[in-house]
Amino acid sequence: MEAQIAKDVVPFNFLTPTRIIRDVILGVGSPAPVVVSEGANTMDVGRAVFVQTEQD
Repeated sequence: MEAQIAKDVVPFNFLTPTRIIRDVILGVGSPAPVVVSEGANTMDVGRAVFVQTEQD
């Protein structure tokens, strides 16, 4: 997945904005943003790409 996300594709494919969003989220720090996605493909890819943490 990382190799596919690392590619810069023009025009954007589905994974290019996913990489951009992931990198911005990682740069935000704490408190981490909450990302809500819509659609089965988006949720499947998001689970694999976005860093997930659970906080109390």
